[in-house]
Amino acid sequence: MNSHQYIENKLQKLVKEFPQITLLYEFDEVNETHVVEVSPLSVYENNNSYMEAEGDLTFDFDQRFFPEEIMFVSEDSLTRVTNPQKVFKNESPAYWEEFEMTEPHLNNQPIHLCYKGSASLPKSNTVNNTR
Repeated sequence: MNSHQYIENKLQKLVKEFPQITLLYEFDEVNETHVVEVSPLSVYENNNSYMEAEGDLTFDFDQRFFPEEIMFVSEDSLTRVTNPQKVFKNESPAYWEEFEMTEPHLNNQPIHLCYKGSASLPKSNTVNNTR
């Protein structure tokens, strides 16, 4: 398995594990760097499970394919994927199609979530504010 096949396989697995993400992939031949742009920014910056999976993939890639590199960037990074060779995203376009959250009231009223799309989302559309 070459580095491109390895990355394609691993990025498909990442999207299955984190269906809300979209990954843009580009290979920079001059620098021998595989660049993966991750969106949304909230997952890239705040999802600990995602960050651990990304770190494991990066470590394993470095062990197998040095001197090639893999670099994960966000939609907010200075380095961007400008000409993606592949795009990896959830097959269900309705997943997280709509997300809305109302501000909780001071008297500890619930936070209401509105969403469309995935059967894996909770059946209740109310999460109680526990502050």
